[in-house]
Amino acid sequence: MNEYLHWVTAQHIMESGRLFTSNVLFPIGPSYPGLEIVTTAFASLSGLPIFTASVVMLMIARMVFVASLFMSMSA
Repeated sequence: MNEYLHWVTAQHIMESGRLFTSNVLFPIGPSYPGLEIVTTAFASLSGLPIFTASVVMLMIARMVFVASLFMSMSA
């Protein structure tokens, strides 16, 4: 359920071109639009739909997280 609310926030950012738009179902979400900003920027630059761009961003975030864990363990 939470994923759909973030998707709505990303759609609001894409449609209005502004951050911090209101979302009645998820009032705290638009106050912290971290991944939504990166996802909408990637979607607008690449021409991909929001869903596909979000999947790519989550894969990149997961790879960075695993790489940082690996690097911290080997040091």
